[in-house]
Amino acid sequence: TVDAFGLVKAPGAHADHRRRAVRAPGQETAGGVFDAHGLAGVGLAALLQSTVAPALNVVLWIGFAAVVFGARIALGVAFGRRTGDDGDLTRWEQAYLATCFGTGLIWALYGTFLFPYGGPNHETAGVIIMAGLAAGGVSTLSSSRRAYLLYMLPTLFPLLIYFGAGSERSHWVLFVGVLVYMVFLAGASRNMHGSIVEGFQRRFALDALVADLTTAQEKTNAANAHLAQVLAEQTVI
Repeated sequence: TVDAFGLVKAPGAHADHRRRAVRAPGQETAGGVFDAHGLAGVGLAALLQSTVAPALNVVLWIGFAAVVFGARIALGVAFGRRTGDDGDLTRWEQAYLATCFGTGLIWALYGTFLFPYGGPNHETAGVIIMAGLAAGGVSTLSSSRRAYLLYMLPTLFPLLIYFGAGSERSHWVLFVGVLVYMVFLAGASRNMHGSIVEGFQRRFALDALVADLTTAQEKTNAANAHLAQVLAEQTVI
C-alpha cells in the first residue's frame, strides 16, 4: 500500500524500516532541490518582468511566493521534530499537498498577473521558466502523484488560457503544444511514481529478508552453543 507522501508500506515491513523511509517534506534531498529550483525560478521571473509589469504586481507576487516557501520550510522543520507514532501521517500529508498546491499557485499568479506583460522575448522566457519548473517537479514530487498534479496543473494552466485566447495562429500552436506537454508530464510522473513504489517494495522486502536471516542465524548459534554444552557435559560424565 502507498502511505502519506507516496511512500510504500510493504506487507511485513518493520516499523523501524518505515521510519527510515519517511522523510520530512522540504528536508529530504528531493524537497530541498525542489525548493532551491523554485526560489531560483521566482528570482529569475521577477527580474524578467520587473521592467515591464506593474511594480505592485511584482511585489505582491514575490510576497506570496515568500509566504508559500516559508510555509514549506516550516512544515519540513515541524515534521522533522515530530514525536509519537509514525503510523498516522494523514495530517502531514494534507499539509504537504497544500504546500505543493500553493507552489503551483505561485506560477498560476505569475501566468495571470505578470506573464501577459512584455513582448515576444519576455513571453518566450516566461514559457521556458514555467515549462522547466513543471518538468523539474517530476523527479522531486512524484513520490505522491497527487502532489505533482497539484503543482503542475496550476503552473501550466494559465498558459493554456493565455494561448487559447490568442487570435494568432502561433498562439493556437502553442496552446496545443502546452496541452500535449501537460499530458506528457503527467505520464512521466506516473512512471516515476511506479519506479519509486517498486524501489521501496524491494527495499522493504530486502530488509525483511535480512531480518529473517539474522534471526535464523541467532537461533542457529544458540542451538550450536546448547549442543556444545550438552556434549561437554556428556564428555565429563
